[in-house]
Amino acid sequence: MEPIEKIERLRESADVTFEEARKALEESNWDLLDAALLLEKQGKKVSPIHSTKSTDTSEIPPLPSVKKVVETNKQSYAQEEQIAQKIKKAILETWDIIRFNSIKLEKNGEELFCIPLFLVLIAFLLWWEILIIAFVVGLFFNIKYSFVGKDDLSRANDVLDKASDMANKVKDEFTK
Repeated sequence: MEPIEKIERLRESADVTFEEARKALEESNWDLLDAALLLEKQGKKVSPIHSTKSTDTSEIPPLPSVKKVVETNKQSYAQEEQIAQKIKKAILETWDIIRFNSIKLEKNGEELFCIPLFLVLIAFLLWWEILIIAFVVGLFFNIKYSFVGKDDLSRANDVLDKASDMANKVKDEFTK
């Protein structure tokens, strides 16, 4: 119901002015019964507020069919299930890469040591600032990093080789 309709309704029930009805409704958060009680407390004579019921259903929007709602929910659930399966698959693939591969550090062709990736990941989560600095400093001291293990990590190794080449170029420019 619109505010103007509520004001008129309250004016019909209570012998008050338009302004008094509006003020009472504003103070009662536009609730007709609360406004009527407020006016009664102020000593105004208020007759009961009767609600009118209409059989006109033209303003009521039609409800969607149950079959349509169920079908929409099934489609939504199927999409959510597909997304969950993709996330699960990505997590399991990542876990396998971390579990079955290592990072190898070499200097002048001689292997210094090989660390499992899951240990590197844990160390990185705890001390990422230190490890990044150590990685960059290692590049300048001719440390070569590479991934080894059951998976084909040649793309990752290409990135590490490029980083090593870039560090060598910077070092060569600096020593000239």
